[in-house]
Amino acid sequence: MAGVATGTRYLGDKMRVFVYRNLHKNCLSVRCVKTKRVIAYVDFILLEDCKFKVSQKGRERVLKEKRKNVHAGIEGEWVEHKRVLLTSYTFRVIYDPYKHKTFVDNRNTPRYECKNAIVTTAGAFIF
Repeated sequence: MAGVATGTRYLGDKMRVFVYRNLHKNCLSVRCVKTKRVIAYVDFILLEDCKFKVSQKGRERVLKEKRKNVHAGIEGEWVEHKRVLLTSYTFRVIYDPYKHKTFVDNRNTPRYECKNAIVTTAGAFIF
């Protein structure tokens, strides 16, 4: 049975996490939704049952100060092992606080949730 492991801790089959881009470490920070603590730093992660979250107050602060802060990310169930087939139905999702109020796909369609996402330091891909 596969489970999510960080270091030597076994976290079970699935864990609800919030993932955001860490600009200082040039990776992704994975924060446990339950404890609100960062539990891992990764280059990519597979999530299920995802919600794209943007704090509007945080976004307003970015626009006012012209300085980035952690105010957006993707919440979902961390799945360690799963075969994934990327197809033409796969969309890249980005968030730019200077251009959009929400996450948008490559057609500039706002995205608020998805079934599966691969999140990398280069962006998120939903399918």
